Amino acid sequence: MKKALVVFAVALCLCCVGFAQDSDRVFEKTQASAYQGSRAAGSITTMFAWNNGYAGNTFDITGNMDFFCDGLDVNWNSAGEVINVDMYYKTGTAFGYELDPGAWTMLGSNSNTAAGPDLPTFIDLTGNSVQFPALTEMGCAIFVNNYLYLYGFLGYTNGTNIYSNADIVELETHHGLADPVFSYAFYPREVNMTFYYNTSGAATPIIDVQCNGDNGGVVVFDGANCTLTLDVQARDFAGFPAEVWALGL
Repeated sequence: MKKALVVFAVALCLCCVGFAQDSDRVFEKTQASAYQGSRAAGSITTMFAWNNGYAGNTFDITGNMDFFCDGLDVNWNSAGEVINVDMYYKTGTAFGYELDPGAWTMLGSNSNTAAGPDLPTFIDLTGNSVQFPALTEMGCAIFVNNYLYLYGFLGYTNGTNIYSNADIVELETHHGLADPVFSYAFYPREVNMTFYYNTSGAATPIIDVQCNGDNGGVVVFDGANCTLTLDVQARDFAGFPAEVWALGL
């Protein structure tokens, strides 16, 4: 997973939760966590506490200002699986268009290795150049396009809710989506997600620094080789000055 040089805490607990079977795929919950973090200039989080799941979700988002979507954290329940995530958008609400493929436009796609149940798996969508206009309701859909070939599922929560912050007037959750995309939907289903955005369209760097392929502390002894890598991803990004410090003891 790409990391944005942000320190955050993850608390894990083990539990076993049952729930009534409906037409979604139904699973036993084995792990939950608390998460709070940020990867971009702005973010808004629904929740990371799945009790149901399938291949996708729909939601609406309205901002106080023009903004771009830089990426998403999603909740894939099977750690270590590589998920391919598509994001679609449309002007106006997503509600009522869950089974209408022609209503949607692709915003972007990307892949990442899933962190596990109720843990954020980041999907980088920088570079898509799609501007969400101020005070305009925009429907969104996210979908795991290789769902059929994977063991896990996209975790979401029964119910629906509305979220807001100083930038986002309203983020309203709607449906769960089956596979293939826009073929079948379940309501109400609350997307488990952090939505990352910026308001300028300027680059928002996502930086990963590794020493000998590790993000943690590395001890290098005299005579041993040390390889330092710096990976930067961002919208139309070039010319970012970077300094790397090494402490010798």
